[in-house]
Amino acid sequence: MATRWEHEELQSSRDRGAWDRWGVQDAELRGDWLFFAFDQRRIYAPLEHKELPHHFARIATNPDALLPFVQQYGRLGWHHLITDESGNWRRRPDPWLRTKSRAHQRFMRQHGEGAVYAEPVDWIQAHAQTIHWCLAAGHAVRIADARSSTARCAELSQALPTPMGFKGTVRSGLLRQQGIDKMPPRHFVGGMIEDYLWINMFGIRRRVLYENGRFRSVWGGDSLLESIYTLVADAVTGGRLGQCRACGAVFLQTDERQQFCPPREGFEKSACMNRLRVARYRRRIKREQRQEQRHGKTTRPR
Repeated sequence: MATRWEHEELQSSRDRGAWDRWGVQDAELRGDWLFFAFDQRRIYAPLEHKELPHHFARIATNPDALLPFVQQYGRLGWHHLITDESGNWRRRPDPWLRTKSRAHQRFMRQHGEGAVYAEPVDWIQAHAQTIHWCLAAGHAVRIADARSSTARCAELSQALPTPMGFKGTVRSGLLRQQGIDKMPPRHFVGGMIEDYLWINMFGIRRRVLYENGRFRSVWGGDSLLESIYTLVADAVTGGRLGQCRACGAVFLQTDERQQFCPPREGFEKSACMNRLRVARYRRRIKREQRQEQRHGKTTRPR
């Protein structure tokens, strides 16, 4: 199978100094694990896709979105995140990670024929919840009206995602010891965004390339997951975060006029925008039907 390289977006990403590139393989859901084939169908530049965090966050509220996501964008990078190039642990693993790693080894021995990568579903869902929370929290902190911002941050401070595995070492315990009730909600939520992004971007680093007789400085990580957190970090530190008029989800805007969730791959228009238009059309038809019925009753001869 020939691999399709998205050369245009790969070059655009590298021109901006971003190294991240990622491959997409055929995926299959087997119980609590996702299996990926060896052959890559395409290679693309994740940081050129601002819709990525939103579509990944949808997995937190809709588990059925998991398989379509990985079939379109690829695996998250479990293998690259937990081990180095020699297969050794990148850092001291916690008990959850050790247990999951042993389960991974057993599962690959039993079911791994034809696949080279497998990723735990609960780990993916946990990160989807974290991205979902970070998007909502980033938008809440930046709400212009202070009262509305504080109220929304207070809600989010009581609904923190549950970190899993080696990425779970955040300061939530320390912040809670300091007293969440005594800390302004916006400060608490801002500190949690900082922690969730910091711990999940620790592998992103600067690199030097030698091309055509010249050195180039680029930066990037080793996984799709790090690319997603990078896009969220760019958004909360100066990008544009919008809230969908139809479903209320927060997404990265590519245009300040964008008012609906980004469309899925292969579609020109947002599904949320289409649903809102259909709902408006149906309401208008019902309103006209009621008017016709009333008109008919008032004009009917006695």
